[in-house]
Amino acid sequence: MFPLVFTLAFASSNFGSAAVWHPPANFRQSVVSACGNRGADFGKCFADQMKAAGASAEALAFTHAVHDGGYMQAFRSVGQIAVASVMYPFRANENSALLIVNGAPAVIDVDALNTLPADQMKADPAYQAMLKEHSNATLWPGDRASGDNLLALAFADGSREIVADYRVQAGCHACAVLGQAFFGFRFDPNAKLTATEFTGFTTEYRGIHAVPQKLIRVKPNTTFTVLLPANRTTGYSWGLVPTPSRSELQLLGHDYEAAGNGIGSGGEERWSFRASGASEYRLHFSYRRPWEKNAAPAKSLEIVARVQ
Repeated sequence: MFPLVFTLAFASSNFGSAAVWHPPANFRQSVVSACGNRGADFGKCFADQMKAAGASAEALAFTHAVHDGGYMQAFRSVGQIAVASVMYPFRANENSALLIVNGAPAVIDVDALNTLPADQMKADPAYQAMLKEHSNATLWPGDRASGDNLLALAFADGSREIVADYRVQAGCHACAVLGQAFFGFRFDPNAKLTATEFTGFTTEYRGIHAVPQKLIRVKPNTTFTVLLPANRTTGYSWGLVPTPSRSELQLLGHDYEAAGNGIGSGGEERWSFRASGASEYRLHFSYRRPWEKNAAPAKSLEIVARVQ
């Protein structure tokens, strides 16, 4: 089962950072004044206000591609595919969204919840145990404030996987959070979506201000690479603490690739591992300046790798 796909109204679907747009301070008020009573025509009016506020042709093309009402606020390349961070300023809930773009399909909304293979969760022991006490558990989008909140993986055959997290709540948007579920969007070397799979469930929900946790699932005897956004020009880099010492999970090495030649441009760090025996491993990453040994990291991440 594949997630929601947007129908594009133009020939090219190769989005880039040129589609990113940052509205002026008065943009929201101008939309309210011009479009507040437009009803079904609100989206067109919204796009017209973007154009009047100086949005580029690329930014407007993206807005039209997602049926208007939102704009791209950040872009992250992940090989041939990319993650677009979108702001929908007039949605009642979940104003931020994350889309996977530039593959086939061209635009994928990771929060098209009705298309996720949620039935796969029923075989997970931890999810089954939770359901015994909370039969009204439902899926809701996770933190979508930044494109970095989707975990990107690369595999030796050239394929990619984007792992998204979802809150599991007791029946409603404002109800208690019971845990997190994770789904992976797998793309072949030609950037075609081949599968959307449940990767795991955990009751270790920590809130959006705690160290984020991602849960991935890989097969034994697999080499996989974790792709982490970074910007070495700032002095920050990712570290793995402690380095895995178990023979079943071997750190093969890591490197950094800048995204461009411009001053201050970012890039990504690539951490490669070899998983042999079936087990569960926890990888703890910290993003810091190496010389600031006593300072708290700017960012942290825990990845739970289930090899099975």
